[in-house]
Amino acid sequence: MVPANNKIIQTVLERALHLIALLILIALPCVAQTHKSTAKNAHTAPPCDGSQLSLNRDSEDGATGGKGVYYSFQNTSSSPCTLRGYPVFVLLDDAEHQIPRIRIKHRVGRASNVTLAPRGKAFFYIYYRSCEFARGAEPGHSKPCMFSAKVRIDAPGTKRAFVLPEPIDPDERVVEVSQVSRQSENPSSGA
Repeated sequence: MVPANNKIIQTVLERALHLIALLILIALPCVAQTHKSTAKNAHTAPPCDGSQLSLNRDSEDGATGGKGVYYSFQNTSSSPCTLRGYPVFVLLDDAEHQIPRIRIKHRVGRASNVTLAPRGKAFFYIYYRSCEFARGAEPGHSKPCMFSAKVRIDAPGTKRAFVLPEPIDPDERVVEVSQVSRQSENPSSGA
């Protein structure tokens, strides 16, 4: 009778081991995913606060009436921070009032976090067709071009507004704005 009890005990132990192995196989991906997301979050800098940033107008270029103006946000703090998405871009008149009926188009692209190390930069650009050039190239236009005196640029995800002198004359009142990125991009590349 003892051998039968040993057989039962052996069967119960085998089934228990199989059940434990199955539970481990089920739990392992969950544990690994939790560790992975914890590690990822540990390396992600917090969103930038407006007080951590400065704005620079870096350069401009243009050909056949298309103009690109390049800007960068710089992290002026001693801690890294993250920007994501599009800056708010507004054309202003001499009195710093928003010029009505300007259409801001966002250049399509996949948004990604841009981590700015201390003194690090995130770049974006605007692109527009110059009204003055377009009207000069198309005879018979009597309608005057509209020029901004300044622009207001809000860093993405912040309430920090920067106002810069910037005469922009967008044909058909359209200005394209890119997302922030790790490097400066050329708008004519179709980014």
